[in-house]
Amino acid sequence: MHLSESTVRRQLSHMAKSGLVRRTYGGVTLAHPQGNPFSMRNESNTEEKRLLAQKACALIPEGGVIFLDSSSTVVNMP
Repeated sequence: MHLSESTVRRQLSHMAKSGLVRRTYGGVTLAHPQGNPFSMRNESNTEEKRLLAQKACALIPEGGVIFLDSSSTVVNMP
C-alpha cells in the first residue's frame, strides 16, 4: 500500500470518531475486540431473530429445561 502518513492519520481519526478504534500513543486498538457490541447485534436482523426465537420456543416441550446463551436472538424469546 502506498499511503501517506497524513492519510493514515486522517483515516484513524475518522475510525476513532466512529467508535471502531481507540487511539493510543503510536497506534490504535480495536474498540470492541470481541466483535460487535450487543446493542449493534441486537438491532440487526430483528425480524429474522424474532421468527427464529418463536420457532425455537415451539420446540421446547411443556416443562422442558433448556440452557440459553446471552445472544441477541435469545433476547427475542417470549
